[in-house]
Amino acid sequence: MSATEAALISDVHREAFRRAAFLASFLMVLTFVFIVAASALDVANARAQEALGYAAPIGFAVVGFILATKRGRNPLGWLMLLAGLGPRAEPGRPSPGGSGPRRPPERGADRPRVRCRPGTRRVTRPGR
Repeated sequence: MSATEAALISDVHREAFRRAAFLASFLMVLTFVFIVAASALDVANARAQEALGYAAPIGFAVVGFILATKRGRNPLGWLMLLAGLGPRAEPGRPSPGGSGPRRPPERGADRPRVRCRPGTRRVTRPGR
């Protein structure tokens, strides 16, 4: 390999590193902008005590930024940066995916009637 080829490859790697560092920096800044905006909204809505819920996304973003800039090919750093942008966990509130506890529908007109097959008994709870 000649010196010019080695210099060209070195320039390509340097440019890829710059792009990765810029993307990691952008995601880090975006995470902090979202967290500052959400904290301001929490304070404005008199829910300042919930601002501590942003500690985990900040931690994920910082560690992800360090990993992504030092080891750009390691996907864990990029995943942690993206996790910092994700929704924060709040106790007592179901997750956005809807995997929280489900309640049965209330009795009423919108609840379908349960029909039993002929010859079977319907078991009811006492008091109903």
